[in-house]
Amino acid sequence: MNKETVFIDNQNGNTLARTLAETLNGLDPTEIDQIPDQLRIATAFFSPAGFKYIADQLKNIPDVRLLLGADPSGLPIPDPKRLNETPGDHEQRRIRVAWNNQVKNLAYDRDQLPFTQASRAALDALISVLQRGNMQVRRYTKSFLHAKAYIHSSHGEGGIIAGSSNLTRAGLTENLELNLGCFDPA
Repeated sequence: MNKETVFIDNQNGNTLARTLAETLNGLDPTEIDQIPDQLRIATAFFSPAGFKYIADQLKNIPDVRLLLGADPSGLPIPDPKRLNETPGDHEQRRIRVAWNNQVKNLAYDRDQLPFTQASRAALDALISVLQRGNMQVRRYTKSFLHAKAYIHSSHGEGGIIAGSSNLTRAGLTENLELNLGCFDPA
């Protein structure tokens, strides 16, 4: 990947999936200086089908961290503060409800996966990366996290993509997204 700033909108082949593959695959894994030392991803939404687009690129990266956020869009509206709640307690309750809804939605999405080779391949890719042991997955629970960022670095080189694309199939390939990638070490 050349050292420049790029705009990624998932239109006309300009997908985040392609950009991530070029960024991480464009590094020659036979040259130790080319392998990223680390990859950091923050996303509000996640799906195995989206993860499959980057799973192969994670094999040679020794330190991968995935931070999943909670999005308030699944909360009942309105959700007023209860009489006995402090503002902080109200926010924490809302986050717990959002996380519980997100876990239920992930389980529902898992249960609705079609019995296809593509679905099986997506799940196999996720399981393989988790079993490899080079990836940590955490939930951000202090407040709502709706941010999306993909950051990699290697020996002072690296790049960041920040924007609106979640780590889902649609977020990486189809949705009209607004992402800005910067691959200049400075």
